[in-house]
Amino acid sequence: MKRLVMLALAIILTMISIDLSAAGKCNLNPEYEGRNVFKYKYECTDELDGLGYFAQRTTLNTNNLSLLNHMHGSGSIGSDGTLRSEQHTTHISKSYYVINEKGTWEKHYEDAKSAIAANLHREMTQSAESFTFGTGWYASHPIAYNSLLRQNTVANNYEGAAMMAHQLDYAHGYSGDIAVELNCTSPKKDSNSKALASMQIEDDVNAGAVHIGQLLSDTIKRAKSFKTVGWREPVIEADADYLGTFRIKKNIKMEIDKPTAMEYGDWLPCCFCGYLDMDEVD
Repeated sequence: MKRLVMLALAIILTMISIDLSAAGKCNLNPEYEGRNVFKYKYECTDELDGLGYFAQRTTLNTNNLSLLNHMHGSGSIGSDGTLRSEQHTTHISKSYYVINEKGTWEKHYEDAKSAIAANLHREMTQSAESFTFGTGWYASHPIAYNSLLRQNTVANNYEGAAMMAHQLDYAHGYSGDIAVELNCTSPKKDSNSKALASMQIEDDVNAGAVHIGQLLSDTIKRAKSFKTVGWREPVIEADADYLGTFRIKKNIKMEIDKPTAMEYGDWLPCCFCGYLDMDEVD
């Protein structure tokens, strides 16, 4: 009898360790592969006003969201903005079983809850700028910068298989606002899991190129690795390109409502040999 009890304990401990390792598979963001998810909160506000050469790159990541913002150019710039990122919860070892369409049990993990938000305003005018650095030869040979304006914002919601992108290239002048919101909530017994991606764009472009892209893929079909969602057979695929001088305004929002589990149940009863505690379907 003692041996049976020890064997049962060993089996349960093994299953717990499998649960903990499998929970890491909820890292849908490829940048999080091999990393542990932890709670954090980040906020950055900045203001910039000047003349010269400027370059800025920021990447925000949670286990199921990402936001890239990049800009560079030479000339005058006036900008302000706010970036926020928060990993509200992690996916530590919480799992549940649901009955799929075939009537068999299927294991699911509670996804982590996280959010990313950005509000950015830019006013830029391109011009060639030169600077003198150092002494001697360097004092008489200024370094020249003549870079056209570029700005790139890419928002990914991996849990919802949704992506939005705004890119400005080769512009001589730009004034605009970009607001991004990304959010993921975890499924519960009586509520759905939601994945949100939205982007609001207002551009005034002088002699430049603008690309705006949108993609919503099938969240059921995934790549071989659970950590990377398969971007195939898209439900929504939209691309817009503008070359010249334009005023552009777009409001894009994707809200993916994933189905609630039909029935919840533990894979094992709570007690040893508790066959009477098992669900009828088992």
